[in-house]
Amino acid sequence: MARLSIRTLGSLRITVDGSPVTDFHSDKVRALLVYLAVEANQPHRREKLAALLWPDYPERSARTSLRSALAHLRQAIGDHSANPPFLLIDRHTIQFNPVCDYWLDYQAMLTAQQPDE
Repeated sequence: MARLSIRTLGSLRITVDGSPVTDFHSDKVRALLVYLAVEANQPHRREKLAALLWPDYPERSARTSLRSALAHLRQAIGDHSANPPFLLIDRHTIQFNPVCDYWLDYQAMLTAQQPDE
């Protein structure tokens, strides 16, 4: 099982099984991963992600850019070979897989701030 680690506090650092992931195609690809990981509790409509990342593009161009960014992201993090995959993708939505093996510093910080019951 591959482990994805995402550090957003300070300089962005992403690793898979301890190896740095450096072959992101663009900052938008990184932004897509971080957004999906932070908002992992729900699936996100493709058109909303496209509008969020490419607000000045016509809808069709933004969706094409999202498809391209998603393909680059999946390649960079090895999503096709991860079991379970890091991303849950269907025709209409994309979601970070909350049951995959991952660590997100933002989430760890929020958990640490929760009072003990």
